[in-house]
Order: sequence, then C-alpha cells, then structure tokens
Amino acid sequence: MGGSTYPLAMRKTFTRILCIGVCALGAATISAPALAQSSSNSKKSEPLVPPSPPATNAGTPWMPMLTMFALLAIIVGVNCIPSKRGHQD
Repeated sequence: MGGSTYPLAMRKTFTRILCIGVCALGAATISAPALAQSSSNSKKSEPLVPPSPPATNAGTPWMPMLTMFALLAIIVGVNCIPSKRGHQD
C-alpha cells in the first residue's frame, strides 16, 4: 500500500507541528530586520555627512575622446563596406 507505518493521528500531529515550526521560523526571519531598526535605541547622534572625494589629477580627456573617435570611425567604416549581394536577393 506504500503508506507510512505511523498511525494517521500521529502523522497529522507531526505535520501540524512541522507547519507551525516553519511558520514561526519564517516570521522570525522576516521580522528580524524590522526589530533591529527599532527606535528604542534613539540616542542623539551627529548628522551624517557624505565623504569628500579624494583629490585626483584627472588631466585632460584626450584619451577617452580619442577612443570614442576611433570606435566611431571603425563603425562607420564597417558600415561602408559593400555587401556581396546579387540583384535577386
């Protein structure tokens, strides 16, 4: 018959306990971030200030512009190559 050797009442009880446990674990997992952000720990703190970026010498943008023009020339050049189609295509 392919059934379990446990009686039906015991299987139902185990299934209920398992279901309640899974639901409780899910609720605890979902509510943990909300509980961590509670306002009970409301101490006066300084306002957040974004960090200032480091001073870098960016220089001139010649290399990116040169790369852009080279890629543009390649794209236009490839599009100008005639295709080898016949007049019956």
